[in-house]
Amino acid sequence: MLKQIVALSFSLVITSHLMAQSTAPQSHYETIFMEIAPQKRVCHGIGVTECLQYKKFVFDENGQKIYKNSTWYNLYTPIEGYEHNPTRQATLRIKSYSVKNPPADSSSVRYVLEKQI
Repeated sequence: MLKQIVALSFSLVITSHLMAQSTAPQSHYETIFMEIAPQKRVCHGIGVTECLQYKKFVFDENGQKIYKNSTWYNLYTPIEGYEHNPTRQATLRIKSYSVKNPPADSSSVRYVLEKQI
């Protein structure tokens, strides 16, 4: 009985350690810019939920926004540190991390709010 408890405890520790490594952000990140729409839309992922709507953009040499696409897309991955305000559009500077070996039901990208512009 004691051997089984020790074996189970050991396997839980190893599993927790491996999961923490797979979901922890890497030190390398890419800075991206997103515009977030005030309204959310129904989206289908693992289940039916509401997703933020976003557009990615860059700044040109004059500081003007250049949108990569004019279409609003569903954002399935949360932005850590961002609190959505449904009454106004938000412009965000975000750190985008690649997540190595994410669980099957998780994103391979982790977004962390750097600054609300």
